[in-house]
This record gives sequence, structure tokens and C-alpha cells, in this order.
Amino acid sequence: MIQDSSILTSPSLLKVFLIVSGLFWGMPSFGQPYIDLLRIEYSGSLGNDFKSGSGTSDVHEWVADVTAPVGLSPENTLLTGFLYEHVQVSLYADQPPVRVSTFNLKLGLNHIYSDTWSASYLLLPKYASDLKQYRSEDFQIGAAALLKYTKRKNFHFKFGAFFNTDRFGHFITPLLGLYYQREKWEANLLIPRIVDINYRVTPLFRLGLRCNGSIRSFQLNEHLNGIPQYLSAAGNDIGVYMGWSLGRIYFVGTLSRSVGRHYRSYAQGDQIDLGISLLKLGDDRRQLNYDFKDGLVFKIAILYRLELEEQ
Repeated sequence: MIQDSSILTSPSLLKVFLIVSGLFWGMPSFGQPYIDLLRIEYSGSLGNDFKSGSGTSDVHEWVADVTAPVGLSPENTLLTGFLYEHVQVSLYADQPPVRVSTFNLKLGLNHIYSDTWSASYLLLPKYASDLKQYRSEDFQIGAAALLKYTKRKNFHFKFGAFFNTDRFGHFITPLLGLYYQREKWEANLLIPRIVDINYRVTPLFRLGLRCNGSIRSFQLNEHLNGIPQYLSAAGNDIGVYMGWSLGRIYFVGTLSRSVGRHYRSYAQGDQIDLGISLLKLGDDRRQLNYDFKDGLVFKIAILYRLELEEQ
């Protein structure tokens, strides 16, 4: 029996909002003084050998992410947006790849309590499946809260949690973050979701080191090998990136190495009791496919970025 041991792997009105706009969704970001209103991204990992038996698996992922904040008052901002993901991956060496998609709404509120404290609250309903049928099991409900403490303009802390009704069971992730900027260096962390450390080479060009962690699940309505299943996908990678701008359009290229990545299938109804970050209570699930080895991951992204200095 194989256990699922993945890592999970969200002042002015706009300046407070952007703390959440990038981090909860793992956006390729260079820092805090901007909002990415649109992100389109492709990532690929090719020719990954299965750990048991023969054959390889290719992984292709596409993302379209829209963010649209709406100012309500000097203290409150309505947080709205939409995230679309599409994943194509071979779960079994001798079968065609599985294609799954996520349609995720983002709705919430950012509230400023004082000059030092603010918070964002988000409701995250989503539809995640192979789109072969339309069932209630395809829907998931997520929620997130992130509290920010500002020490200085270039230095603040973040505390919060993320909850989701995944196909493998209820899952909770505590979040701990930090942002610090000094001269040309910048550090942007939201553990265990993201670690981003970068250096500004020129005003329009940056180099950085980035670690990402995520976990997602999808309903598989088309039975594989005669068994109704769901997919648990964990993507953890560490790599370097380059980012450059052309006006408000930004381009990001990343080369990473996956670490403990997996795309595992389980029988529907085979769940854990509760997941809290790395800890999974009552996890006696039986994995139905084999993992494939870690490999190189390359990503390209195009963003429409609004600098706050323009406001």
C-alpha cells in the first residue's frame, strides 16, 4: 500500500489587496508593489519514467488567472477573480493520458483594521473533474484567511490558513508568510505554498529562485480499468526564473526540478479522515497506479501587470 505524503502543497487600498492577489494562487510575482490582473501560463515536464515497470509520462499544465479588485471604501476592497487550470498527464503507462480541468471562482473581502493590521477573507468554490460527466462530486468548496502585520513599508508578516473539501477528504493548511525588500533584493514567502527570492538586475529584468508547493484533486468520471477513481496531484518544485517587462506586459521563464511530485489515482470513496498540512489522519488508502520519477519542469508565463505607482 502506498501512502499519500505530499507537501501542500492564496495604507492604500490596492497595496493591502495585492498581498493576497498573488500568493494564494502561486502567481509568478517579483514583489509587492503591483497587481497581476491577468496571468496565462504553460508548464511542461516530458519523458518521466515510471518508478515501476516500463513507459513514461508527460505532464502538461495550462493556467489562466484573472484578478479584479473592487474598491468599496478606504477600509474595504471586494476581492473577485477566476482561475482556470487544465492538466494532461499519463497515470498508466499503457493508457492514453487523463485530462482534467478546474474552474475556480474567487470571492472575498480585504479589510484594513489599522496602519499595521489588515486581513483578507476568501471563499473559493470550484469545479474540478475530467468533464466526462457533471456530478455533485465534481464540486469542491475552499476558504482562506490571511492576516497581515506591517512592521515597515518593506517588511511585513502574514499568518493564515486554507481549507478545502478535496476528493481525498477535508484538508487544512496553516500559512506563515514574510515579505522583505532591501535595495535590489527581495524575499517573498508564504510557507508551505511559495518561497521566492529574487534580485533586480535592471529596472526591467530580474533573476530569482523559486520553490512552489501545491496539492489538488479531481473527480474522474470516466472509469479507469473498470474502477471509479479520483486523482490526487501534488506538485513540488524548486528552480530559477528570469522575468522581464514590456510596458505593462511581463514575461517569466522558469526552469525547475520537481521534488516528490506525484499524480496518484484512488478509488472513489477511499479517503483520509482529515489532512492538516503534512499530517494525514486515518490514511489507509490504496494507490491504484504507479508514481513516475521526478524530472525537469519548464514554465513560461505572460502577465498583465498594474504597477501601484500608477495609481
